[in-house]
Formats: sequence, C-alpha cells, structure tokens
Amino acid sequence: MKRLLFTVAFSMSAFLLVGQHYVDGTLLYHQKSEYPIPEVEATLYDASGNVAGVATTDVNGYFSFDNVPEGVYQLGFETNLEGATVGINDALNVLYHILGIRSFTPMQLIAMDVTADGQVNMADFNFILIQYFIFGRDFPAGDWVFEDVEVSTSSREGAITIGGSRTGDTEGILVPTGRDVFMPYQIENAGFAYVAKGDLIHLPLNLKAVNQEFMGYGLVVTFDPSLVELVNVEPAGADAQFSVKGNEVRMSWLNTALDRENIQQETLATFTVRLLTDKLPADGNAFVVQPESHVINTSGEKMTYLSFEMPGIKSTNTNSFAVYPNPATDFAKLSFELEDAAMLELYITNAAGQLVDQIQLNGIKGLQTKQISVAALPVGHYQLVLINSKSKQTLVKQKLLIH
Repeated sequence: MKRLLFTVAFSMSAFLLVGQHYVDGTLLYHQKSEYPIPEVEATLYDASGNVAGVATTDVNGYFSFDNVPEGVYQLGFETNLEGATVGINDALNVLYHILGIRSFTPMQLIAMDVTADGQVNMADFNFILIQYFIFGRDFPAGDWVFEDVEVSTSSREGAITIGGSRTGDTEGILVPTGRDVFMPYQIENAGFAYVAKGDLIHLPLNLKAVNQEFMGYGLVVTFDPSLVELVNVEPAGADAQFSVKGNEVRMSWLNTALDRENIQQETLATFTVRLLTDKLPADGNAFVVQPESHVINTSGEKMTYLSFEMPGIKSTNTNSFAVYPNPATDFAKLSFELEDAAMLELYITNAAGQLVDQIQLNGIKGLQTKQISVAALPVGHYQLVLINSKSKQTLVKQKLLIH
C-alpha cells in the first residue's frame, strides 16, 4: 500500500507545556474513543516545512514529541494499515449528503472527498461506485485521510484527539490491522442443472434471505476457469456496472432514484457459462462469492448476514445418467439421479428441433429408471430433454437414435 501525507482544511492546536515544550495527541478513527489508531507515523513539520520530529502512535493511538523549540508546527500522518473496507454503502452516504437527506460529521465528510477536490459531490459518488469498486483505481486522495493539525507552543490547551479515516469509509468502524482472515461466502445449491460438456447454461445467483429485496450491491465473484467458460454476465438493476478480469467478476449497482420502483428482488446476477469438463465437484459449484461482497437493503444499510444460492451443475456425460438401448426401436429406458423428488417433463425433439412428444414423469429421490415408448417415432436422430416441472431447470439432455 502506498504511503501518502494528507492535508485537509481543518485546524486546531495540540500542545502541552510542562517545564519544556512538547507536543502530544491521540489519533482516533473518526474521532471515536473506542477506535484508537496504532502503528501510524506522526511527523512534526516546522514553518519552513522541515521535519522537526517523528513519532509512532501506540496501541492507544497516543504520540508525543519532546524538546520542541518554540514556534508553530504542522502535523502529518502516514500509515500502512489496511483499515476498513469501502463499499457501495459509502457511495450511498455520499448521495444522501448531496441530496441533504442525512447529516454527517466533519470526519465523515473528509473521508467522502475521495477525489481530493475539496468538496463532496457526484464525482466522489461515481468514483466509489465505479472507478474504485469495479475497476480498482486508487482514490486520488490516497489510502488514508487525516485531519490537518496546526500546533503552536504558545497554546496551553493540552493534548487533543485527532481524527483519521480510511479514505471513502463513512461508517467509521476500524479494522486495525487488516490482517483478519475473512472466508468467502458459501453458495448453497438451488437444485441441479444437468448439461453436457460444451453446452451453455444460465446460472442465477440469488440472495437467500427472509427479505430478498435490495436497493444496491457490490459483488466480487470468482469462478473456476477449468470447469466453465464465462460467456455472459447480466447484473441486476438498471445501469449496473461490471468488469471481468481473469476469473474475477466485479459488479456494482445502486438505486440512485431511491424509490420503490427500482427495488430489486432475489436475483443479483445471472451468469451464462459453457461447461468445459465432465469432472465437476460434488456440489457442482464453479463460483465463489468473495468476502468483500455486500448487499444494501431497502433501508440503505448493509445486510448483516448474507447467504447466496445458485444451481449446481452436473454433467449428463457421467455414469449417473444413461439412455438405453441406444439406438432404440420400440422403447428406451432413461436412468438418472435426483437430489429430491419432483415432477418431471420429458421433451423429445427431432433433428430439426421440432417437439414430437412430451411426457410427464414422477421422479423420486435417488437413482431411478423410467421407460418410455418410442415405437410411434420415425427412424432418425432425436434429443431428450428432461426438465423439472416446477423450477423449469434442465436436468438431462441426451441424444437418441431410433432405427
């Protein structure tokens, strides 16, 4: 992480005189006493801009400079700490400020000015929502911002608190070290989709929650390129943004109109993929939702607990599925496995793609065999498509020759 010195138009004195001049203070995250900022290098600059002293904040955020000559000084701060995560909720707070919907503290406003132009406006909103989250651009203001402090040895006010923030963070909850390990979100299976190697399949990523309505999100989703080829991404929400870099997909969207008509439900994004292999993991899942992902509820707040679901993928070119005899004459047997009992529909199409027969089947949980009559079908090539009647998910696709 790059280390930068920040100056923001905010002035106060920090000084205590006990027999000799010295300067001290306490650095707090968003001026909150419960979040002292350790491991920050504090630098004291004299009126000519020369370094007059360097100190490091302790675990309580405290720093001090001894034997300071009389004069006026500036304090600057640098740190390598990771700090808090900046998300789409921070862009929403910028929008709230612009529209005058909510009030924010001076430290929050300093953090909001990610473009470092001295004001909070739509440029900051767009930078967080798109440039930062989607394309990974650094904030022009740098990684951290601190209140600019002027100290004078003529003051007798004593040690003071100074605010700092991870640039863009409007919530003000410090993750001190940035070394905490966050596990990716587990994607639960919403049934299984059965496809053959080389086939395309649409996989919706759904929000699994009591209330599945949302007004914004920031998603980072990765996929296993040895299992699937990503063909298309369709994020939810008008004007949603996304980028694909390698095996990582980044998406963001916010209901900027702040109205009910733009509230989204359940489906966050739909991925179209091509199956590259018959060797799939047991859960059939090729996607992972990374821990920096978040969803904004209809109240404009980050959802505390997130759970996602997506159809698992199973290949029809495995031993768990078979059509025999193939070629067939009077009948064919269809062998397959279901995770749960379900009503099924079997579509039979000819070589021209025309539907020639439709059969309803009662599927039971586990491995099973269903016999169908093909005696009335002319000699030729056909395709069998087995679909879950309720979810409309394709379970099986298999070619059949009738002679």
